[in-house]
Amino acid sequence: MVAFHMFCHEDARLAREIARPPFEEYFRALNEAGRRLVARHDLKDYRDYDTSMRRLRSFTLDGQIESGGAWVGTPDEIKAIIRPRGRRRSASSSTPPCRSISARSSYARRRNPCGCSQPTSCRRLPKPRRRRDRRHRWRTRASRVLTPSGRGAGKFTQPRWTLRLRAALLRPVAAGAAYCIVTIPLTVLRGIDCDFSGPHRAAMTEVDYGNAVKIAWQSPRFWETDAHIYGGISWTAGPTSLVWYPSDRLFSPKGILLGAYAVRADADVLAERPLQEQFELTRAAIEGLHPGRGRELEKPMAVAWSKVPHSLGIAARWRPGRENAYALLNQPDGPFHFAGEHLSQLGAWQEGAVLSAWRAANMIDRRRRERRGEGSTDGLLRRTRPGIGGPRRCPGRSPPARSCPRD
Repeated sequence: MVAFHMFCHEDARLAREIARPPFEEYFRALNEAGRRLVARHDLKDYRDYDTSMRRLRSFTLDGQIESGGAWVGTPDEIKAIIRPRGRRRSASSSTPPCRSISARSSYARRRNPCGCSQPTSCRRLPKPRRRRDRRHRWRTRASRVLTPSGRGAGKFTQPRWTLRLRAALLRPVAAGAAYCIVTIPLTVLRGIDCDFSGPHRAAMTEVDYGNAVKIAWQSPRFWETDAHIYGGISWTAGPTSLVWYPSDRLFSPKGILLGAYAVRADADVLAERPLQEQFELTRAAIEGLHPGRGRELEKPMAVAWSKVPHSLGIAARWRPGRENAYALLNQPDGPFHFAGEHLSQLGAWQEGAVLSAWRAANMIDRRRRERRGEGSTDGLLRRTRPGIGGPRRCPGRSPPARSCPRD
């Protein structure tokens, strides 16, 4: 599913007639953009792209209505589509604290923290994670701890090995290796004192990173009860850019409303303002769309990617004329191989970062095989995971024309 479409009208026939032209124009524009992208770039990084485009060209309004990808019709018709989903969620959330299970289970016949001693599985306990091999079962390791007053309390903690691992991560750890794949964003990496070569360090400084700001509120779902909005975006003027409505947990008492998602210059302007001023700007934008509802917003939260210590930006933005730096960073610097969304044709997306990492791992494997004098130089990851690993992009290709999904 590419996008979600909804249109409501008192007359079902008119609803389809009005919604059909913009729906068809939307997918026509997507197909045209995809055709131009294929003509301009060799999209080897994107698996089955041609299959996705053929499926996209086959989309019709009637077909999307039948599959649930488009909600078009009268209010009663749309409610009939939505309500079963809400019932399934409410039914799953109304499970009693303790539900009976088979006595053969390893969690049966023991006293639960809620006080019951029947053969039950208490929901307050962490659920067991089972391996795919059913001959073995992973059991949650719990320990009994003491409260500050000294009396024993039945508190189940996380597995001990997890606590030890987290404690170990708090102190520096040195490890020796023949190769290293560096996935740290370049904005952070160029501030670390490392012994990279001069050309590679210079190439790291030639890429800029974009900024983005998100501001969210918790509130009653008035957009559903008042305006029958079940997901989607309302565009606003000013640096806040938009209001984004949630499409999950429909008909629940409260929800998370995104009051701003700003990028580029708007994000820089918004991030420079004090937090309280950012909150008031988004509250005013929501109040303008839904009069009288701004006072119901609570528990705001704001994130500016330029201020996140281990990111310092949302995604790399390669400018024209910096193709040499892009090509150089796609080549190893001695034992160091670089990977990430900033070195992929699918910039700003997790898929691009994963494909870049696959390529770096295959370069290491190919280099290791060449040193050992093995006949085959195909990447090990390509052989173990057909169609996913291997060299999927020419390192000398120009950087992506668009590195941010909202650019």
